[in-house]
Amino acid sequence: MNKQYKVVIGTVAAALAGIGIGMLLSPNSGKKNRKKLLKASDKIAQKVRKAAQDSKGSVKELAQEAKEKANATLNQAKSFVKSESNNVKEKMDQTT
Repeated sequence: MNKQYKVVIGTVAAALAGIGIGMLLSPNSGKKNRKKLLKASDKIAQKVRKAAQDSKGSVKELAQEAKEKANATLNQAKSFVKSESNNVKEKMDQTT
């Protein structure tokens, strides 16, 4: 589980706990509390969407970086194999 995911989960849990406690202790009417709850849940939803978008970008960047490193390693391996193959061929030619 990555750090951003933990932060999002923690934020959502804390917000929900705060809303619940606030509603239990609130002197406001039920109608007013429902409006506040709806507004607070909209804010939380926006934060979760933003965090998900940010994470999506990070994952794409990490995937691209991994792909580039894998390609570089593959190219190095191909070069090494080709070089060693040429060395073996030269030694075989020298012995015959």
